[in-house]
Amino acid sequence: MGARPRLRVPRGDGGARVRRSRAPAAPPPVRAVGPQRRVRAGGRGAQAGSAGVPRRTRRARAGHHRGGGLIPESDSGRPDRAHRPARSARSARSARSARPARSARPARSDRNPSDPAPDREPVYAAVVRVLDLWVRGRYRLRVRGLGHIPPAGPALLAPNHVSYEDPVVMAALAHRAGGRRVRGMVAAGAFEHSVAGPFLRVGRQIPVQRGRGGEALAGARRRLADGELVLLYPEGRITVDRPVEARPGIGRLAIAAGVPIVPIASWGLARAGEGQRQRAVRTPAGVAIGPPLWPPPAVRPGDRDAARVLARTTLSRIRSLMPAARLLAGAEPH
Repeated sequence: MGARPRLRVPRGDGGARVRRSRAPAAPPPVRAVGPQRRVRAGGRGAQAGSAGVPRRTRRARAGHHRGGGLIPESDSGRPDRAHRPARSARSARSARSARPARSARPARSDRNPSDPAPDREPVYAAVVRVLDLWVRGRYRLRVRGLGHIPPAGPALLAPNHVSYEDPVVMAALAHRAGGRRVRGMVAAGAFEHSVAGPFLRVGRQIPVQRGRGGEALAGARRRLADGELVLLYPEGRITVDRPVEARPGIGRLAIAAGVPIVPIASWGLARAGEGQRQRAVRTPAGVAIGPPLWPPPAVRPGDRDAARVLARTTLSRIRSLMPAARLLAGAEPH
């Protein structure tokens, strides 16, 4: 290859070579309607090549505000806070009202320990279904008068108390009668049990403390005011053969709440598994349910005599249903 031709450099007056300097590059054009940003000489944008001329110029953001013109940007590339359009008080209130309101929950100190969160009710329904399967596997149960349990609205279920298993049977029957939930009155110590306690709290059962029967009745009245079924034994204790004596509590509660009493007689639940421990045989049992018994309309809530009369009438209805329950269980009525 041939030698590259050399450029001739013009000489000055003294004969020395004169070196040409490049012309400074012009900055890129900036579009802006408002006042432009001033750049200090020797600042961030200035270099030694040409004093006061930035190497690169930030572009203005193309967005108009209310006063007209472009919104100048800050060093971070976002619109300057001082030039952002102010939001009116009306728009702020409308934005707050558009947010979904939080559901008001009572404070933990104001909630009854037997009252679970509303989302636990499906858990209770699942537990009752399991208990119903257990009842069907343990008893050969025949029931009469299931339609007397109200499909909706408050009521008192008043069965005779023959064993610790009959509350489970009553809960299963109420579930069969239209998915009704039953709230029973249970000793407060049972809520501290490691196994039964969680189920009692999920089922919203009513704790009964010794010497504080009035508080338990107030809790039952709240359940009735919510339109629920409350299980209450007129005798207040277990009697295997026949109901003996009624306590006035059920009459006082029915009069105060203005709800009906559903008398229920059961037979065979106390004899589950007797003589059949070595055989997988279901125990025959029968339950007879009578029509609801309403309290007299002209009775005052604090009338103790009327409460005693209503409790005795309820127990008398239960006794009249016992022959039918025995017959359903396969026993001879007498």
